[in-house]
Amino acid sequence: MARDPNRGKVLIIEHDSHTLETIRVLLGSMGYWCVVAPDERRALALLEQENPSVAILDPRGASFSQLIPRLQGRVIVITDAQGGPKFDDCDGLSRVPRIQRDRLVHELESSLEALMWGSKALQRVTRVARLIFDNFRQPLPAGVRALEPRERRLVYENGAISIDVSFELKMDPPLIQLVGQILDSANPDHRMAGIPVVVQGAKGPIASAMTNEFGEFQFAFDVEPNVIVELETSKNHWVSLVSPSLEWVKRTARAGS
Repeated sequence: MARDPNRGKVLIIEHDSHTLETIRVLLGSMGYWCVVAPDERRALALLEQENPSVAILDPRGASFSQLIPRLQGRVIVITDAQGGPKFDDCDGLSRVPRIQRDRLVHELESSLEALMWGSKALQRVTRVARLIFDNFRQPLPAGVRALEPRERRLVYENGAISIDVSFELKMDPPLIQLVGQILDSANPDHRMAGIPVVVQGAKGPIASAMTNEFGEFQFAFDVEPNVIVELETSKNHWVSLVSPSLEWVKRTARAGS
């Protein structure tokens, strides 16, 4: 997604590479600029150089007593789901908004906008689309021997919105290619271009992109047991596509190796 100068700049203070990549993918899908610091010393320098609107901070194993007072009302703290660090109140961390690490995908955007825009911020609304077609559930023609397929086609609906997706196995190395298109059945001439699409795997976001002028999107990623595809069909309103199990991809890859 193209960065929007009106969205503001976010300073990320994070030393864990996986969490950092998750945050960067999410911020990119939201249109934010981001700058990264591994520790308080570098963060203080970037605070002067880049003048970020908000900071996202992982406090594990470090003190941020100099940084926090300079970010009053402009910082979000990342915590672990359970048994997270006991924040030292002298850093001011016990009084700032926080997000559990496993809730970043669901809560980061609304938390950022609440800090940046206050009462004007909108809460994210997510609706799960209904699966209405799955080619794996269609009967095979008489006399056709069942083989492990290389492609699975699914169609989802949410109101007037229809999303057609296919998962295809690509070999050497084994990858899943995901291709999709979003359509507005109530207004066929409505071009569903520029819609953010995020693919979520078992450990968080895998990739993000924008639909093209025809409402199409495409990804390729390592084999996952299942994924969730999320599309922002209107401001802060997302449609979620929960894939059936993708274990068939592993079986097909083994059979073809």
